[in-house]
Amino acid sequence: GLLPLLAAAVAYAVAVVALSWPLARTAGSTLVDPLKLPAPGGVWGRADLDLLVWILAWTAHALAVHPAELFQANIFHPAKDTLASSENLLGLAPLSTPLFLLTHNPVLTYNVTVLAVVWLTAVCTFALVRSWSGSAGAAFLAGAAFALGPQLTGSFIRLHVSAVHFFPLVLLLAWRAASRPRPGTLLALVIVTALQMLAGIYVAFELVVLLAAFAPALWW
Repeated sequence: GLLPLLAAAVAYAVAVVALSWPLARTAGSTLVDPLKLPAPGGVWGRADLDLLVWILAWTAHALAVHPAELFQANIFHPAKDTLASSENLLGLAPLSTPLFLLTHNPVLTYNVTVLAVVWLTAVCTFALVRSWSGSAGAAFLAGAAFALGPQLTGSFIRLHVSAVHFFPLVLLLAWRAASRPRPGTLLALVIVTALQMLAGIYVAFELVVLLAAFAPALWW
């Protein structure tokens, strides 16, 4: 049933707020300061953070106003296709774009997106492990271990490498498609995989490696 998933989702939300505190309270006006963090923080962490905040704001603006000119970003004029020079984070647009268009606040957009990514990672891991094991307890612990560890909660300044939220869902849908290839499952697998691949260049390579390792199990 849905009750264990809903209960886990609420518990994960509380945990994300607690682990990010006071970021959740000041999400509209404050960013994590990379200069006060150990490596990989510092100056380069600040450069990454500023770039990522701008990317989410630009893509939201461009998708709403002139989607055909999405890659003609407002930097490095008169260079063309400047958004293609770095990350585009388009896989995160379903999360970030509505929020930016409602608030026009790039700081809030970034913070809510990065916290939502951690929460979604936990929820999707819960769904995967519960489907495979049948145990809600094991699923809850797996979601907490994967999503609430320092590899994600310590990466609030590098959304482009921490956005692995759909990895578990890709595995779950791939397993179901291999077991029973229904059109709806296959379509969902394509959409979720595309969104995850477009969430960042780094995570796209990681997903390819993960699927390559998982392929023998799917074939079996």
